[in-house]
Amino acid sequence: MRIKELGEFGLIERLTQAAASRDDVVVGIGDDAAVLRVTPGSLLVASSDMLVEGVHFLKDRIPARALGHKLLAISLSDMAAMGATPKFALVSLALPQDTEVEFIQNVYDGLHCLADRFGVSLVGGDTVSASQLVLDLTVLGEVVPDNYRLRSGARSGDLIIVTGDLGSSAAGLAWELASPDPDRASAANLREQSIRSHYWPEPQVAVARAWCGQGLLTALNDISDGLASEVNEICTASKAGAVLYADQIPISPCASEAATLLDKDIWELCLNGGEDYQLLATLPGDQLSVATRTAAELGVKVSVIGEIKPEAEGIMLVKGGRTATLSKAGYDHFA
Repeated sequence: MRIKELGEFGLIERLTQAAASRDDVVVGIGDDAAVLRVTPGSLLVASSDMLVEGVHFLKDRIPARALGHKLLAISLSDMAAMGATPKFALVSLALPQDTEVEFIQNVYDGLHCLADRFGVSLVGGDTVSASQLVLDLTVLGEVVPDNYRLRSGARSGDLIIVTGDLGSSAAGLAWELASPDPDRASAANLREQSIRSHYWPEPQVAVARAWCGQGLLTALNDISDGLASEVNEICTASKAGAVLYADQIPISPCASEAATLLDKDIWELCLNGGEDYQLLATLPGDQLSVATRTAAELGVKVSVIGEIKPEAEGIMLVKGGRTATLSKAGYDHFA
């Protein structure tokens, strides 16, 4: 069945059937606006992300459930970057009339599955007809006033840390766009892992909340546009410089394999590929052991990759005994 056969109101009814109500949702889907109960003493945190067909995803490649998962995951990662707890989501869809209802239903299934895991309620949105598929999600969260972290708090002498491994998502995209696909029998498992990383990112909400609750961090960001871009953002906001050591950056085995088989630059994948949705943070050196232990208890690996320096020293990368400026080269929609 196509969207034009079901109609807008029939589609809305079908997509919102799984939206469960909670005590903090006073009025959910079905009225002109949602009425939500915010925890007393907490601050409201809001973030919005958009996925556009042909720009952020290829509809004939990405599984529909993965599209719904990723739509919410990237906004949950923004919540993690602030140390916030995600609570509510509003989803707006721009749909071509010949879009299959089953495809959109599967998108929402993927969205609801991730929302249930993180305790997020879908409380509203909008649907319109359009010439291409566009999905927009706004997430609302909460944070205790003393717990949120910004990009602007890094201080000279702070260590720079990241969670997880980097480059998997960029490797997954490279595999999906590879034509022809090279012989990969020996790397099939890593290929599938990298594609899964690209389509099914895991936002690091729990470890970010734990770190911020412990008061360990001076600055925090998530790696959406690439490590180089995010480091530059923290340094610019903090009026600081930085030095990163290439041999300490945790490169994903998936990225290494993709770079070899697809003739890609491994550093382009890891520094500028983006969409890893890991955390980039700064903290005093005497807080590192606590941060590492906390992350380990949540099953998250932490790597020290550099140090914050005075602004006058610039933002540098040390690789192979040479030092060069680490340029901000992440994805730019308007470049």
